Amino acid sequence: MRFEEKDGALLAYHQGEMLRIESWGEDSLRVRATKLGEFTEEDWALTEPVPAGNAVVKIGEMDHRLSSGVVEKRPMAVITNGRIQAKVNFAGVITFYREGTVFLQEYFRNYDGTISRESRCLKVVNREWKGIIGGSESKLNVKFESNDGEKIFGMGQYQHSYMDLKGCTLELEQRNSQISVPFMVSSYGYGMLWNNPAVGTGDIWKELYGVECPFYQADGLLADRCRYAQEDSGALYRGDWTGSWFSRGPHGAVAV
Repeated sequence: MRFEEKDGALLAYHQGEMLRIESWGEDSLRVRATKLGEFTEEDWALTEPVPAGNAVVKIGEMDHRLSSGVVEKRPMAVITNGRIQAKVNFAGVITFYREGTVFLQEYFRNYDGTISRESRCLKVVNREWKGIIGGSESKLNVKFESNDGEKIFGMGQYQHSYMDLKGCTLELEQRNSQISVPFMVSSYGYGMLWNNPAVGTGDIWKELYGVECPFYQADGLLADRCRYAQEDSGALYRGDWTGSWFSRGPHGAVAV
């Protein structure tokens, strides 16, 4: 894993993947990843102007204990923008903090780099890239740890009656009488926008959250809830964080 700071952003290079984390307004982070040589200039839903962030990037080392008991120094990096912080370890696993407390972490169960206490023998990685036959893009499956007791709201309008989306699998595709708005709000007080127009699947299971789509690059936005009203995606959060949405899209205004 190799880290560097560029124009106030944190860049990480690992096994052919380039990861970029940067500020987006106040108390928000934009995370992008690609297997290509550079990122595209597409902002997709991030069209609204936001105040300039004031991110601080620190690159250093962390202690890593081997199975033999030997402790080695491994590279790590941290980027902080206001109240939100992302820490990337030597295996590329991202952990998100709000004011020093973990609220979201990528799901990783492999022999070198596992942060969790569960068994690493599953050999499951946080961002799994697979090339698409006959194309230049890849399919990405990105996974996050689920928090016990957490409730997930948002994501648009589907033909089910669940306000809390824990346990649901959602198709990320527009259909007649189905409105996909890939933005979730957590009862833990954060919001996450999946900023990519590709058709895919979102799994919000009890044990983990996952999204799988074809990409040239993956793009997402993670925000502290107190600041997210100024963010983009054509959607404004309304009410008292119980899951009520108002989305302005190409088909007019839709209350969800």
